Amino acid sequence: MDPYKAANIRLTNLLSGVGSGDDEMFDQILREEAPWTKVGFALGSGGLVAAGASLICFLCELAGQRADILGGATLTLDSLAAAAVGLVAGIPLAGLRAVIWGPDIRSRLSSVNKMVELEEEYYQPILAGMNDVQAAITLTSEVLPTLLILLPAAQYGLTFSYGVYCELTAQLVHAKDLDVTATSETLALLTTAALTAIGQLVNGSISEEQKQTVDDALENADRYYRLMWMQPGRTQEDAQDARRAFEYVARTYVDTWQEASRLSAMLAAGEVIYLGLLWRATGDLWAPFVAAMLPHMVDFYFVRKRMDTASA
Repeated sequence: MDPYKAANIRLTNLLSGVGSGDDEMFDQILREEAPWTKVGFALGSGGLVAAGASLICFLCELAGQRADILGGATLTLDSLAAAAVGLVAGIPLAGLRAVIWGPDIRSRLSSVNKMVELEEEYYQPILAGMNDVQAAITLTSEVLPTLLILLPAAQYGLTFSYGVYCELTAQLVHAKDLDVTATSETLALLTTAALTAIGQLVNGSISEEQKQTVDDALENADRYYRLMWMQPGRTQEDAQDARRAFEYVARTYVDTWQEASRLSAMLAAGEVIYLGLLWRATGDLWAPFVAAMLPHMVDFYFVRKRMDTASA
């Protein structure tokens, strides 16, 4: 057998027993749950997030900071125009997601392929058994509450906090020309993007158990292959080739996972900045909401497509 193929099989066997059985059990339960029940869970969790965003905005109002939880969104023609702007602005985001899901880039960049695989693992139990309406409700219940936290709630709260510090700093250094509002808004958006990226890094990184398993296997690789290859017809040169192949496969596995995590974090941070600037430019939450829906619709489409293909 080719040493690299054998190394892949061994690494897969080593990692098959690693991980949280509770997580796998939860995914299986979620996969088998009734679709409308999962929609209810999504609406409930989204409602809790939206309630948290509302509380933050309420506290900002008490502190004297204008904080509209709807982010300027209304049911008027102006908001309709903002939604149209968001539709146009969301096309590049959707296009980028479509490229990422495409087979060409996934075959060329292992980090992109790993990132997509992780997204599939997350969404498949949720979308299993859902029709178009149920998937659309689930999508909205994920995007809208998240947007309420990232934009109105986080931006108003952080802008107020940074505004206080910027004013104090301007007084201390006699920086009369400092635009406190613009500076605090910029810092608020960058902070939100950074925190989002950190969250993606934490959630998407290889687990400590998996990392430790790979490290232990690499540390003992030389002894393992020397012992395994002490059989008639096998040479120490074969053992060295097998060891080098395993070390390459194992290190590539860890590096690919880490690169995928960093790529996901960068994309998430960039999306937050893009949507935040769109919201600041339009003053209406409809614009970033519509723009954010498009790439997530692409994600849902490809996940469901691959699920249908696998079940066919």
